[in-house]
Amino acid sequence: MSSTQMTPTDTATLVEQLDVLADRLDAAARGAGDHAGLRDAGSVLHSIDRLIAAVVTALMSTTHAAVITAEGMTTTSWLRAVAGRTSGDAGMLPAAAERLTDMPAVAAWFADGTLS
Repeated sequence: MSSTQMTPTDTATLVEQLDVLADRLDAAARGAGDHAGLRDAGSVLHSIDRLIAAVVTALMSTTHAAVITAEGMTTTSWLRAVAGRTSGDAGMLPAAAERLTDMPAVAAWFADGTLS
């Protein structure tokens, strides 16, 4: 396993940390009563864009047939049923993965958060 690959335990820990961050940002925004948390919110949105790009990269690395074989459902169905995505997200994410395969420069901008 390369140093960039994560184990399920690493992923679970990261998700827990993201949940804590969401709770803290929410509490700060509710307690501030002004725009004090807006800069933090912008930083979090940038990170979310990068996380979505990572998901799209993961979708780019698998095939529709592989998802059906492994999960017993289509990629779109998996995104809706397992990942809890809206139908819009379930359509957008695989479409982005498909399009970005042929657009390496745009894919790089998407991955580093330049584009969302």
